[in-house]
Amino acid sequence: MARWQHRFLSLSRPQMAQLLIGLLLIGLGLTDCRAQYFGQNKIGYTTFQFKLHQTRNFELYHYLKNDSIRDFWARQSEIWYKTHRHVLGDSIPFRNPVILYNNHADFQQTNVTPGPIDPATGGFAEALKNRIVMPITKVNAQTDHVLGHEIVHALQFQMAQSGDSASIAGLFQLPLWFIEGMAEYLSIGPVDAHTALWMRDAVQANDLPTLNDLTANPRFFPYRWGHAFWAFTTGTWGEQVVRPLFLTAARQGVEPALQRVLGVSSAEFSRRWQASLRAQFVPFPSTPTNLSRVLNRNVLTSMQLAPALSPNGRYVAYLSEKNLFSIDVFLADARTGRVLRKLISTTRNSHLDALSYLESAGTWSPDSKQFGFVAFARGRNRLVVVDVSNGRIRREIEIPGVPAFSNPAWSPDNRYIAVNGLVDGQTDLYLYDLQDGSVRQLTNDRYSELQPSWSPDGRMLAYATDQPAKQDDRPLAFDHRLALFDVAANAPRILDIFPGADNLNPVFGTDNQTIYFLSDRDGYRNLYAHRPFGDETYQLTRFFTGISGITPHAPALSVSPETGQVVFSRFERQGYYMYRAEPLDLLWLPLTNKSVDHTAATLPPLPRFNQDFVAARLNSTRPNDPLRTEPVQAAPMRNQLRITGISGSGGGGAGVTANRFGTNLSGGVNATFSDMLGDRQLSVGLAVAGEITDVSGQITYLNRRKRINWGASLSHVPFRSGGVGSRLTTIDVGGQTVPVLERATDVQRTFEQQATLFSYLPLSRTRRVELAGAVSRYSFSTVRTSEFFFRGNLIGTDRQRLPSPADLYTAQLSAAYVGDNTTPGPVAPLKGHRYRVGAETSFGPLQMNTITADYRQYLRFRPLTLAFRGLHMGRYGRDAATGIIPPFFVGFPTLVRGYAAQTYASNPYRGDGDVSLNQMQGSSMAVANAELRLSLTGHERMALFRSRVFPTEIALFADAGYAWGRTGLEPDRLRLNAPSVSTTPVYSTGVSLRLNLLGFAVLEPFYAIPWQRSGGSQGVFGLNIAAGW
Repeated sequence: MARWQHRFLSLSRPQMAQLLIGLLLIGLGLTDCRAQYFGQNKIGYTTFQFKLHQTRNFELYHYLKNDSIRDFWARQSEIWYKTHRHVLGDSIPFRNPVILYNNHADFQQTNVTPGPIDPATGGFAEALKNRIVMPITKVNAQTDHVLGHEIVHALQFQMAQSGDSASIAGLFQLPLWFIEGMAEYLSIGPVDAHTALWMRDAVQANDLPTLNDLTANPRFFPYRWGHAFWAFTTGTWGEQVVRPLFLTAARQGVEPALQRVLGVSSAEFSRRWQASLRAQFVPFPSTPTNLSRVLNRNVLTSMQLAPALSPNGRYVAYLSEKNLFSIDVFLADARTGRVLRKLISTTRNSHLDALSYLESAGTWSPDSKQFGFVAFARGRNRLVVVDVSNGRIRREIEIPGVPAFSNPAWSPDNRYIAVNGLVDGQTDLYLYDLQDGSVRQLTNDRYSELQPSWSPDGRMLAYATDQPAKQDDRPLAFDHRLALFDVAANAPRILDIFPGADNLNPVFGTDNQTIYFLSDRDGYRNLYAHRPFGDETYQLTRFFTGISGITPHAPALSVSPETGQVVFSRFERQGYYMYRAEPLDLLWLPLTNKSVDHTAATLPPLPRFNQDFVAARLNSTRPNDPLRTEPVQAAPMRNQLRITGISGSGGGGAGVTANRFGTNLSGGVNATFSDMLGDRQLSVGLAVAGEITDVSGQITYLNRRKRINWGASLSHVPFRSGGVGSRLTTIDVGGQTVPVLERATDVQRTFEQQATLFSYLPLSRTRRVELAGAVSRYSFSTVRTSEFFFRGNLIGTDRQRLPSPADLYTAQLSAAYVGDNTTPGPVAPLKGHRYRVGAETSFGPLQMNTITADYRQYLRFRPLTLAFRGLHMGRYGRDAATGIIPPFFVGFPTLVRGYAAQTYASNPYRGDGDVSLNQMQGSSMAVANAELRLSLTGHERMALFRSRVFPTEIALFADAGYAWGRTGLEPDRLRLNAPSVSTTPVYSTGVSLRLNLLGFAVLEPFYAIPWQRSGGSQGVFGLNIAAGW
């Protein structure tokens, strides 16, 4: 401990900054690092062979075999760094690490962060090592945007660390819209059709927020609104205010920063910003179109994504969070809007890790009887084909040599599936033969070929690409054009339509001549049609908002090849809703192919302050930028363990209390070290909860490089148990012998020093096997605290150490099988089940077997959850009831509420009708719990009352527990006339309230009626600081 304090005090200011950030971010606690008791698994399906290459300012960790792709993204990092450094006026004094994965399925297996990664996560940056972690995506524009966005975060961390501790602490107190919006603006600029779509929607709905609304109300998406905030700020006051505004906000908060740097209050800023949004977007026109919603309006979902019409036009499959807990594939009647069934769900099909819902749509078989969608499974993409009549999986297809793919398209002859596949950092078109399983690569270049769609005759594929239409264009353009691919002739053709716009999601109509597509050529996102053989182009919709998925590159359009009916997702009122139309209902306004105007995509104000460096830099083609020839050199991998985090346990601090049992300490500190990739982790922790003899310590090494995780630990952990009793005796008072009643509490400490080897094998996302072996030394200490009463009055106390058993050495082997498919809620699981079955055997001088069986079930009836738990833990064998190992105690408030030891402090002995502490402990125990939980406040589709903060749950509970078997703490051992220790079942009922404190902790105050205390006539208040079981 002293050495650690010395090292901390001798750190430089940047090192101090890193440690303070660790204290803010990570709360590890001194816990068993071998495996979590419950929880779903993050599986490392693949062992990646990372290499290290360096540029002037970056270290690129990758496993790409394609050197040109590697060098391009390494040099693109330097270009972004140069752009951001110019605006932010800061630099990173070391080579910043970038960890690049070949695709998103690989990225989901990263060990840099221990938690699961959702398909919607494009990348992340962490503060302690300034690591940028991200995948190459199937869209070059998306990869480039994420890279630029995360480099902004790396510079934000550096700017904060270059200041003082106040700016570091304040950085993580800033609202998300402020931090993320800054990264969005610097990586996108003031012209963006996607953010402008959100702004126009809010203007139309008269739902413009204030800055306080952005902070307090989660309805306002922080990325889009933060982007608009920074666009307005730089457009009004200039980009030179970005750095001082950020640093002042990190030190003092957003409101003082606005007043000090911009000279306005947040209220005045909000007023001027709202007026500017109305002035910019209200004048833009829209034209009504004869449309109708696909789904009934009583369907509770605002997310209807990636619609796919069946060829016969009868059905539409789509993605939705209809059940709130996950995004699944649903089937609806395209005419009536009735939802028929859920087709694909990761909750029901737990062998699937996730659905590829962000930038992919599904595909129909030509007979409209089967539907295929892309999922993540076993570390790669898989096409899951279901029978739409019953939702059963008919087939799961992994495309050989193509680990990542999306946007499947079923050929009209039922022979092929066309996909855009990502292989070694490069996105191309592929054909998978459904009959023989062979794969044909159609394109092979550095450009992104996306969203293939078959012509009705099966001869052509329409797709989107960022390949330039002319050879003299910039080397890699990030806007998209339409293209055709003649499958028989193996010949692509780029269509030069709306240059400089994003033209995506091409879909053939019924005639092999018409291609429907989406474009932002006018600053909106509308539906268009092009006839390539007649070179005719038409605008079909003119919405004030636009047609869109979650991202600009997400598919949002589908056409029935038999009926010609069109279905698309339209963004309105902050939701995505499916609409349908017949071709004759559309506008069909003729256009020239060069008609492009992005005024409606420009974020206010207009005109902007002077010249924007960001806009100018992003709009320049940069073909001759000298950074494009920046040297990219190989370097040896560095695997040193470096500090990852320092945290306090026990509430993050320390405390001292005193009572009749002595002086008690509480608190702790943990330090975590890891290598750059997070494959190896070393944790060191100290904690104390009680007296100075109750210090715990643990050192744990964990290796997660391969699928089987393994590790070792050394630990010293004290366990406390005890018993109570009384006897008649005499004591000396002032030289006189006085008869007294002695009431004694014996506290036995068992000190366990243990060396452990452990491993765990994830079988799937929801199941795993755990194995461990350990060698242990047990030592013992027993302290008696006595109170002496004469005629009912306390006249003295005594504290003495009693003889204890000799030290004991033993070995253990353990195994457990764990399953968990629950859906987590803000304070407790909401639905699903979890179980743990484990066994441990001890041999040597101590011989016994320990069995654990724990099953929990959660039944959801929104807003109610009915929860059940059955738990058995028991020790069996020769030494199970010797008392050497502390007994089980069913009165813990996380087991049976109302019987906690501290509630007996005034009188720990059994009175009339009361159960004693001794009667609730034994070498075995069984616990049963039932709760009826009501989601009181929280998400509007989850809880009874909508709440922006502090989700709560109220529960009626019934607890029961029974401990049996000798504990070794019998009256003859205590040498006291202790009450009978024959155990008895205990029961309680009551009500509890669980409250989520901004994600930091869950508090559960409860009122329990313990039926074996005072005949159930008196209730007991208590508090748990833990999520619901």
